[in-house]
Amino acid sequence: MPVVGAAVGAVMRALQGYGIDGADLARVAGVADSVLNDPGSRLESDTLDDFVAMAAEASGDEAFGLAVARQHAVVGYHLHYLLQASDTLASALERLLQYLRLVGDHLTVTVERAEGVYRLVYTCPEPARGRWLACDAFGGSLVLAARALALAPHLAPVAVELRRPRPAVTAEFDALFRCPIRYGMPRNVVVHSAATMRTPLPTANPRVLQSLEQVVADYVATLTDQTCASRLRRVLVLELRNGPPRRDLVARRLGLSVRTLSRRLAAEQTSYREVLHDVMMTLAREHLADGRKSVTEVAFILGFSDASAFSRAFRRWTRRAPSEFAREGPAPEAPGGVGGPLEYAERGARV
Repeated sequence: MPVVGAAVGAVMRALQGYGIDGADLARVAGVADSVLNDPGSRLESDTLDDFVAMAAEASGDEAFGLAVARQHAVVGYHLHYLLQASDTLASALERLLQYLRLVGDHLTVTVERAEGVYRLVYTCPEPARGRWLACDAFGGSLVLAARALALAPHLAPVAVELRRPRPAVTAEFDALFRCPIRYGMPRNVVVHSAATMRTPLPTANPRVLQSLEQVVADYVATLTDQTCASRLRRVLVLELRNGPPRRDLVARRLGLSVRTLSRRLAAEQTSYREVLHDVMMTLAREHLADGRKSVTEVAFILGFSDASAFSRAFRRWTRRAPSEFAREGPAPEAPGGVGGPLEYAERGARV
């Protein structure tokens, strides 16, 4: 399940507070350099969970999840400004729930309204390693986000309920939440008074709200349309332009193990080889159509052992020779071939 890459930066900043450089730790956990360099990127939640667990162990702090919360706004992208432009905390919360997908597919938040209170019930992954870290971090982020939006540093919930057992030292939890905390509860809940949720936001701006609403909605739509195969296709298009990539490195760029990548593609009724086949055929046609590369050069770029192997595969894809395609361009509704570029897999493939 993809999550926002900005969380990685929050973990690394939290580690700096303990005098630890988190970059090498992140790479060991499988975080791609593209995620380290771009907070707007996405990575898999299990990769983030591994990194957070390793970071917490390195810090030696049972309250490390709260240290991450202090470094990490619960939202990113334009959503942060959209929430700021809302008129009250309650309306900001409604928009957060509407666009929670921007934060990640690994979280859920529901609101239960009782007399005089709002109960924010949230769930997070609870992996075997570092089980309570995500719950601590997200719960802390919800409270800190309310303070930041209201520009009220002393704003506090009425109560907090946590599934985690009571920590050996509770000082950090008391300092962040500033309210009664009950541990070992069935659910994670942050309780705010209705009066707090009606708090007007000093940054409310109806014009900004109107313009950003569509921007955020459009971005969420792009995330909804992403499948594992489409994400893989985008990575392969970039990688194949510089030569054939290794499957394990491609999986790592997606924040997945090779096994997980194969399993998710199978669930979408495709495979790594089929997606690679499609991308190779598309790039082969593009390279040949622009006329700047020879058949031999295109064969090398796509990882074939020689031009003959590439020519046989290209004929299966398009029923035309590469030289003919380069000379005459694509034919209208050129039929695709059957099978895959077997030579690519069996004769000196460099993936």
